[in-house]
Amino acid sequence: MCRVLWNPLHVLVTYISMILSLNFPGTSVYGAGNIPFAWMTATSIYDKFHTARDAVLGNSTSAWCAGNSTSHQYIQVNLEKVFELQGIATQGLYSNYISGHVTAYKMKTSLNGLLWHGYRESNQSKEMILPGNNDSTNVSYNILNGSCSKPLKAQFVRIYPVKWLNNICMRIGLFGVPSTCSLSNNCCITNESDIKNSTSPCPRGFYRDGNICSDIDECISNITCRANSTCVNIPGSFNCTCLLGYHGNASKCIDINECATANHSCSTHAQCINVPGSYTCRCTSGYHGSGHKCLDVDECGMNLRSCHKNASCTNTPGSYTCDCKNGYEGDGLNCKDVDECKRSHICPRHAVCTNLPGSFYCACTRGYRSSSGNCTADSVAGQFTHRRYLGIAIGLPVIVIVVVISVSLAYIVTRRRRKRVVRRPKPSNQTSSRPPSTVIGQIDKLLFDDDRKLRDSVSLNSLQFSIPSVHPSLTALNNITINNTKTSHETL
Repeated sequence: MCRVLWNPLHVLVTYISMILSLNFPGTSVYGAGNIPFAWMTATSIYDKFHTARDAVLGNSTSAWCAGNSTSHQYIQVNLEKVFELQGIATQGLYSNYISGHVTAYKMKTSLNGLLWHGYRESNQSKEMILPGNNDSTNVSYNILNGSCSKPLKAQFVRIYPVKWLNNICMRIGLFGVPSTCSLSNNCCITNESDIKNSTSPCPRGFYRDGNICSDIDECISNITCRANSTCVNIPGSFNCTCLLGYHGNASKCIDINECATANHSCSTHAQCINVPGSYTCRCTSGYHGSGHKCLDVDECGMNLRSCHKNASCTNTPGSYTCDCKNGYEGDGLNCKDVDECKRSHICPRHAVCTNLPGSFYCACTRGYRSSSGNCTADSVAGQFTHRRYLGIAIGLPVIVIVVVISVSLAYIVTRRRRKRVVRRPKPSNQTSSRPPSTVIGQIDKLLFDDDRKLRDSVSLNSLQFSIPSVHPSLTALNNITINNTKTSHETL
């Protein structure tokens, strides 16, 4: 039979230190001892103060208590590596808050967490029900297999309560050695005294690793922190810390509104949008970029404007403006022509205003010409006009007088000649080449035609007089007078 050698004085000091410091046992050196529980899970928990990680043997303040007291409940331990299990100890819980203990339980083991085997003695075929506790305070021990020849190897262990009193509440401890331990190292536990006297305590949150106590990283086990928090391992324990972007304590983590607190890196030209645990930056209209850096968009240069065709676009930080061009009016989006001629314009005197699209034109009136932005009288045109009207004013009366005198003289001469012709008896042997009546009728006709031509040639509206139009009539009248005179002389 393999036995573990121990020093009775060391055992006494160990238990006294456990009672005084309220620490939990760890693994012993080389020999069999408590196995650290890296991962502890359970089907249910009573509340946050009675979780699976509270099921460590020796915990004086709490234990694992199931949320539902049924035979389907279990607590599972992950040892992280394969151990040779040699003993198990259980304990209930007594407190003013909740009390209870398991009086009988079953145990299942597994090497990989998938294939499970119910614990049975080496000479039995049925799964064994192990005795539990008789009260809620004392520790109950069970030797596994009872022989060093065929150790029970496992990495995963499940404890199924079968019977209990009041509530399912348990504190457990597994005892054994790594599977590499050999019989020659005296690492076998064969009775209850071996279990009791094989422990050398380490502080809570540590386990004995050879000659030292190593920290237990509770965060790699099934530690459940509140929403928006994470587990942070510390020596001998752990903390639930709010995630980045949240604040509060382990019981409640609230989102930090970085946009409201101005605790962000968004550009001054970007909008800060709060999201759970973080924020995003979005460039405002008229800017582009990542949100942390926003550059102005040149709407005019990129032809992103909506200005009217007769408006000019001016880029501004984050926007642009539309202004109607000179000669147009409107809001820049719609521009219409300004009729400057109907409004006050700058055309000088003696000029006519003509409206053009977006502008106007000034033209000097007749008789004026443009000079240094003004309309001045044209000297050449003025001289011509002066002479023209002067000629009309002087020449017209003269012509009228000459015509009247000429006609009067011609008429007088003609009348005298008629009288002479009438008084003188006509010789019987002479005949006139033209009857007097014919001559007088021709003279009257000529006088009438000349008078009509004179009226037609003189225009009071235009103040113009055509002098050559009188000349043919006077010439013809003169010729008739001369011919008649000659005829008269011949007759005489």
